[in-house]
Amino acid sequence: MANPATSASGLPSPVIRPKTAEQLIATGKATRPVIGIMMDTSYQGEGVKIEDGPTRGGPADKAGPRAGDVIIKFDGRPVTGLNEFVVPIRAQSVGEEVELTVLRGNSERTVKMTLQAAN
Repeated sequence: MANPATSASGLPSPVIRPKTAEQLIATGKATRPVIGIMMDTSYQGEGVKIEDGPTRGGPADKAGPRAGDVIIKFDGRPVTGLNEFVVPIRAQSVGEEVELTVLRGNSERTVKMTLQAAN
């Protein structure tokens, strides 16, 4: 199976996911869901650190996470690294609502956002 971090970078994945295949058959094109952040791939702690501010107008921008925050849960499930974050996003559909728990300093907060299609 493809490395989820590689797939998130936009490089081709050798695996066609079921939702992607359904979209290709139905419409001739596929969309993939995003929350609109860049991840700090050099971060060594638990969770996923947001590297750059959220994409303007994207789901994360509207919900409030910002650069330096660490995502520690996705839909209530612990996020220990990139795999536990990227794979569940890819399993969702554009338009679905998801919940992130983020750590900012010593403060934890949970935000909801609606996934958008990648450009």
